[in-house]
Amino acid sequence: MAVGASGASLAGTNMADFAILTGASGGTCNTTTGFTLNSGQSCTILVTFTPGATGTRTAVINLTTQSEIYGGTVQQIQLTGNGAAPGLTPQTITFPAPPRPQVYGAAPVTINATASSGLTVTLGIISGPGRFTGNSLSFTGVGLVRILATQAGNGSYAAAPSVEQDITVLPAPLVVTTPPATRVYEAQDPLFPASITGFILPDTRASIVTGSPTFTIASGDYGDAPVGTVLTVTPALGTLALSSSNYAFSLVPSTLTVVCCESQSFLPASLPPANFRISVGETYYLTVSATSGLPVSYAVLSGPGTTATTALGPTLTATGTGTITVQLSQTGNTNISAATPITLTFVGH
Repeated sequence: MAVGASGASLAGTNMADFAILTGASGGTCNTTTGFTLNSGQSCTILVTFTPGATGTRTAVINLTTQSEIYGGTVQQIQLTGNGAAPGLTPQTITFPAPPRPQVYGAAPVTINATASSGLTVTLGIISGPGRFTGNSLSFTGVGLVRILATQAGNGSYAAAPSVEQDITVLPAPLVVTTPPATRVYEAQDPLFPASITGFILPDTRASIVTGSPTFTIASGDYGDAPVGTVLTVTPALGTLALSSSNYAFSLVPSTLTVVCCESQSFLPASLPPANFRISVGETYYLTVSATSGLPVSYAVLSGPGTTATTALGPTLTATGTGTITVQLSQTGNTNISAATPITLTFVGH
């Protein structure tokens, strides 16, 4: 598609300071009779600048376009120059890009700008949540801070063209997590207390945050996960909300470690009565059960008796008359702690 312009003209506040060159000294765009450019083509417009005063001088070139889409509309080319009074030396400002982006609550940054004249450059805020103390810039909120550097000149130097830079200030992260926790094997999950940190004084959780987060075991709540298993605790926003745009929530997972051990004891219902009587030479089957389901061990501590392990289970045999004291124990395993030993008394007769 071809585009073009029927002509070019100057307009704007200081249009008299600028002139469009035509003819042999002009550019390759014919600004007198108009020009047409096909796809991929370009041309130039040459302009002279003769400032009528000091300081920044501006104007525009108006082009009346000719194309299927933009035909008849006016497109503008912005013109800017710096006027220096006779005898004044022009100067420029060097204003490097400042460190960016920044985060709300970050330490103030030092902004440096210099003039080619060596004169002091003045720094100011055009707009946005920033405040200068000398050349130290602090941030009062989030958003885009626009900074202007100027140098007004003196009796020897003309005013320098101003230079602008900007810094984006991002919300401060509020880390939402829960402290690492432990859970005894096969026990219920503990409660996960919420930890929210990152507030910038004088802000507090009470003044900025409402609601509460939720926490879930990412890999599923496996109550029988073996000792040593580390499960991921994943936070979610839940009902959390912020009353300030200066912050944003950052959800950080935590851990739940399965530890030893589940406790166990002996089932009272499986215990024989105290001083249970067995005949001398009689074999008595010991059938005490542990709450863990693990096998129980028996040992004669005193008295006329012996224990044995048979295919049908552990036994106690009275080898004489008198009181027989038997100790019961269950040593546990990697997931279950040892039961507290107890003693039983039998009477051989």
